[in-house]
Formats: sequence, structure tokens, C-alpha cells
Amino acid sequence: MSHLFSLTPDNYLSMVDKDVNGNPVANTGIFPGGGLSFMELEFGSIFYFNDATAQNFTIDAINFTYYLRTDFTGLANQTLFMKISKVTLDTNGGIDRFILEGIAELSLNGLGTTIPLGSYQTVSANNIIGNGGVMGPLTDGHYLISVLISPGITGGSATFNSQDVPWFGISSVKNYYLNSSLSTTNDLISSAVFITTDATGVSINRRGFGYDLVPAIGIETSSANTLSTNEFENIGQIKIYPNPTNGVVFIAFNTITELAEIKIYDVSGRIINTLKYANKELIEIEMPKTKGVYFLQITNSNGLTENHKVVVN
Repeated sequence: MSHLFSLTPDNYLSMVDKDVNGNPVANTGIFPGGGLSFMELEFGSIFYFNDATAQNFTIDAINFTYYLRTDFTGLANQTLFMKISKVTLDTNGGIDRFILEGIAELSLNGLGTTIPLGSYQTVSANNIIGNGGVMGPLTDGHYLISVLISPGITGGSATFNSQDVPWFGISSVKNYYLNSSLSTTNDLISSAVFITTDATGVSINRRGFGYDLVPAIGIETSSANTLSTNEFENIGQIKIYPNPTNGVVFIAFNTITELAEIKIYDVSGRIINTLKYANKELIEIEMPKTKGVYFLQITNSNGLTENHKVVVN
């Protein structure tokens, strides 16, 4: 048995209902393991998009409702991550692995202050970064849409417990018991996937966790035509070097460009810098000092955009 999804007129997709404000419904929160400490927690649902390629299917934003318990004692400002992962299958039709396709930062501010304890709140991710910069259309297949709690990524505590972080919002209105297990390729629907890494570094992947406990996640989509790879070539066969770099990269066009806007993103989707140049054929860019992966989004005067990954050593 599988659950069938239909896009509503406002291009909204979810396993849970909407509340009066149009946000994913949550009627409780969840946190695994009584009294345990974790390094990472990831919670989400698997969606099957069977016609994504033909429809040029794009995820514009993902909304997530969380629950702030009355015994919360964590930091007021925290960062979570929204992930889009392609599900690959083994020879038996079961889950082989999750391949990260897109990630976005979820900034939660005022927890326990302006955000009252014991409340449900919705946060949105609408700047999703893919492997080549801003995430493009999806292809046919199964995707895990999930929320990751991992304070250590952003310089926070390496481990945390149930009082340190918001809980995952869930809805228990619909029961997906028969979808908790994988049957055939086209029926791979899991209402809940929990991936945990405990304080000792041991990871556990649990599907079908709480058959009637569905993550309060809503997806805003579109299928509008976007620029193709061939249209990107109108920018002028951009070359970026050296890559990897120790600090400076050069952006070379094959002709003088009237106007170019360059945005530098980090892997979480945060804009690090925005630069503008006019009548240039070669541009020198100073990259951030911190080592890591960054994305350059280059837009010319015609509004054509191209994205490049740059590694800083």
C-alpha cells in the first residue's frame, strides 16, 4: 500500500494537514530515547516524485513546525538544517543509502524568550543550496525530506539532550502503518525516518518510527520552466581558477561582460558577500578565510545565472 500525493492549487505537498495559518499541523513533539545524549538527530519523511523530470519539478521552500517544551533550557538562538536526500535502492528494492541533494539553514531565534515555552512554531527554508549552488529541479525518484539537529556543525556543543534543543513537531492525525515498510520500488513511502548518532558516535537508521507520528513538514513546489544548461552558456563559458584555492580565485569570461553580480554562499546557504562589476573580462575574488566549500552564484546583465563550487584550502 502507498500514500498518493496530489498538488493543491497553491502547489503545496505534505503528509500532514495545514493549520489555520497555512503551516504544517503539529499536535505534539518527539525526541528519541529517555535521558540519552546525542551528537546528531535527523527526522523526516520519504516522498516519491514519479514525474519530476518531465514537470521540471522544483522545491521552492520547505516549512517545518517544531515544539518548544516547557522544560527547555537550551540556547535562545539555534541553527537547524533542512535536507533533501535522494534515496537509492538496493537489488532487493530496499533502501541502500541517502545521497544529499540540497541543504538549507533554519535559524531559530528567541527560543524561550520571544518564542514562549510550550508553543508550536513554524520555520521556513527557502534558500536551498544544491551540489552546484542554488538547487535546481529534481529528477524522478524517492527523496528523504528531513530536519537535522547537529549543534556541533555551527560551533555549538558536541552533544545535547532533550532539554537543549527544540523537539521535532509531529502530527498523529493520520496513520501510515501500512507504509512503514518497503514493498516495491514505486511504493517506497515511509511516514517517518529517524537517523540518530549518540554521544559515542554510533548511528542508527530507523524507518517506520511511530507509524502514526508523522513529521510536520510541508513542501512548497513549482514546475515553472527554468534556464537550461545550454542557456547558461550565454553567459560566456566562465572559467574559475585556481580551484581549490588558498584564498583568491579568478573568474574569466570569454568576452567583456557589461555587468556581473557575484554572490558567495557557504554550504548552509548563508550569503557571505555580494559583489558587482562592470565591463570586465577577468575578475579577481577574495574568498573567505575559513577553509571549506563555498558556492559562487554569477549573474550577468541579461539575468542569466550560473553556479560554481569553490573549495578553500
